[in-house]
Amino acid sequence: MRIHFVTAAILCFNLTVAFPQARFVGQENKDFYEWFHSRSQVANLYTNGAELFTFAAVKVNVSPCKESSVTTCLPIGYRLINIVSETEDFTKDEINGYQDLWFHVKGTDPEGNYFNGYVWGAFIAKSWEFSDMTGDGKSELVMLGITSQTRKNMKDINAEIKVVKNGKLWTKTSVPGLCVFEECASSALIRILKDQPCQGALMVEVSTMTIGCEAGIEKAYYFQTPSGELERVFHAEYTTRKQFRNKSFEYTSPNGDIMLCRYDHEDENFNPVWEVKKIKSGENTIAKTTHEKARA
Repeated sequence: MRIHFVTAAILCFNLTVAFPQARFVGQENKDFYEWFHSRSQVANLYTNGAELFTFAAVKVNVSPCKESSVTTCLPIGYRLINIVSETEDFTKDEINGYQDLWFHVKGTDPEGNYFNGYVWGAFIAKSWEFSDMTGDGKSELVMLGITSQTRKNMKDINAEIKVVKNGKLWTKTSVPGLCVFEECASSALIRILKDQPCQGALMVEVSTMTIGCEAGIEKAYYFQTPSGELERVFHAEYTTRKQFRNKSFEYTSPNGDIMLCRYDHEDENFNPVWEVKKIKSGENTIAKTTHEKARA
């Protein structure tokens, strides 16, 4: 059951701290473990009464089986309440090539009717955050979860970032290689970083931390372009120090300056540090400089 899964993960973490031959050791990693799980919603996935959100438009089945009858249908980004009982076994199922658990949930559907049923795990967000992504002063729901694309082989692993605005999908993008389904035994985290790498810019961070006696940390950063799309600019597995991507990108600041940016390293608070170089001054900056020279 899911509760036993989390308990085992915590025990494994304590063991790795005790035995230095394990790959995941040391105070630095322990601090990251605590930092990561204080921000992720992994506990919600295993806690009775916790809040969950649909990662796609879903059918709620009366039993943990996709062939069972449907009690209601829900849109993407819809709030659910988790039902967890130690007396109930949790069923795994493979759909679209991904294996995940069925979640027992309840709530009120868009028509106002109460429901109590089951939703397969890939149709539930693994991590989420509310943030203003469009600049209109209203918060959108930003979620990380399993891709909607069918898995073609064992190495074909993908996650997705989805942004939901006013109950509808606003934008989405793939996170290649990021493993967030049940077989991975990983916790997931999504963060919205404002003013990163420059004032006025926005970055989406997605990461996983393997839950097990040997663990790994994987992170990717997505830069929000002027059109609102998310562009992957950095992606690495931190435990093995393997980089999958580190791409330079341009950001035009509010005053018109064009900045060339690239990921550099991570600081002591687990936040990204960027190399930023101004490659062109904007008209507003030039006008201000000219005005100051004229006054002098």
